[in-house]
Amino acid sequence: MTSDTNLSLTVKALQERLNLLEDKQALHELLDQYCKTPDRHDFRGHANTYAENGQQQYGPWGPVKGRDNIARMIEKNESNVVDQLHYMTNMRFEVDGDTATGSSYLIMVVIRDAEKRTDTLWQGGPYEWTFVRTESGWRIKTMKLQATWMNREDPLGVFSTAMKV
Repeated sequence: MTSDTNLSLTVKALQERLNLLEDKQALHELLDQYCKTPDRHDFRGHANTYAENGQQQYGPWGPVKGRDNIARMIEKNESNVVDQLHYMTNMRFEVDGDTATGSSYLIMVVIRDAEKRTDTLWQGGPYEWTFVRTESGWRIKTMKLQATWMNREDPLGVFSTAMKV
């Protein structure tokens, strides 16, 4: 091999590694938006983290497909929340061209009453994700959340009983 060929192969390998890192960073940023938007009561923004035909599956809310349905479901179930914080940890991604899979963990804190800010509901569990690259960048194709723990009963039943669009 000539030195030009070696250099060309090295540049190609570096470009592939850089592309992978950029894709993983973009997926991290997408999930940051996924967490921040419902915390700000931006339900349309939350739905826009999904592909147009994306699907969300969270135990008590059942599967919900399509951005408009996801926005309606989130607004219906979370609009009465005074404050909430979604924390996502242990994010892992596997990128394969224009698709990706991932996993992460949720820790969520919910405040229902502005006068009782210490009366909180905590919940957590693992997420499973699939993603698709679109003209607008990476979007969620499927989300599955299995809430495995809660610090107490949900007094309004929003996160523990079936509520559908």
